[in-house]
Amino acid sequence: QQEEGWVTRFHSSLAAILGMRLGRKAEIWRDSKLQGNDIFSDEIVEQFGETALLVSVLSPRYVQSEWCTKEAREFCARAEASGGVIVDNKTRVFKVIKTPVDSEAALPPVMKQQLGYPFFILDEGQTPVELDPAYGVALVPQYNLKLAKLAFEMAQLIRRLESADASGSAGPTTSTATPAGSHGAVP
Repeated sequence: QQEEGWVTRFHSSLAAILGMRLGRKAEIWRDSKLQGNDIFSDEIVEQFGETALLVSVLSPRYVQSEWCTKEAREFCARAEASGGVIVDNKTRVFKVIKTPVDSEAALPPVMKQQLGYPFFILDEGQTPVELDPAYGVALVPQYNLKLAKLAFEMAQLIRRLESADASGSAGPTTSTATPAGSHGAVP
């Protein structure tokens, strides 16, 4: 039996907590079958018009992936056409930093400008350690607190988008939250 990876556990936990915050099932999609040599799909890009939020899980592999950075740029372009990528001074792109990266140059400007949500700590030697139970159960409460904050802020933004949509403003037609794993896009 293969053990679940960090992104898979993050996705499941986020879906549960975001659903609790929204009071209904959170529609979160991640293509877990994507491989590094897949061709970027127009099918994914077409979903962005119906997508409320994008969550990108940053790692060195993510920022080096043409697919992942293209996905973030495409989402931002589509978001600008459907209510804007920034709503009430909040971005519709959530940057979860699993592991620090050397450069964010390939990311869209809105992602470079935000602080993001670090899901790692620096140990005594200043080595980044992911908030993962594999590194000790003491990290679990920190992970859960960061996840709760992320879900709360996502739920607030989804409600703002729904409120704008209900009042007839331009915006995505659904309240779908969208995390991207280390490789992938989500509608």
